[in-house]
Amino acid sequence: MKKKLAVLAAGICALSLFLTGCSGEISNDYVTITKYKDVEIDKVDADAVSDNDVEAQINSVLQSKSTTTEVTDRAAQTGDTVTIDYEGKKDGVAFDGGTATDAQLTLGSGQFIDGFEDGVVGHNIGDTFDLNLTFPENYG
Repeated sequence: MKKKLAVLAAGICALSLFLTGCSGEISNDYVTITKYKDVEIDKVDADAVSDNDVEAQINSVLQSKSTTTEVTDRAAQTGDTVTIDYEGKKDGVAFDGGTATDAQLTLGSGQFIDGFEDGVVGHNIGDTFDLNLTFPENYG
């Protein structure tokens, strides 16, 4: 009985494969797609990839896989990420939003007003110093 069921199941599978049948193929250098009856497949051209696209993807992967190393034996350099405390003052008085503790800043990123990041470069851990800078006219 088991043999008859196995033969019957194999026969049904073979018959279904035979009945579905295939007609024609679509292929290129990389893949071959068998085209089934009554199914149309439109050819899709791949988007062109520029050198800028490749560079952006490489930079994205590098950024996502980056690690940090604590450096304590030299002065801060452009490209370093430093942890700073600062207090901004205008006419000797601290202003709202101008003070931070343990702020992370990547030197050379252009996140702060002109001269601020350059003023941090060259200083060592624990240094206290003043920067005499001018805010841009349209600074919020």
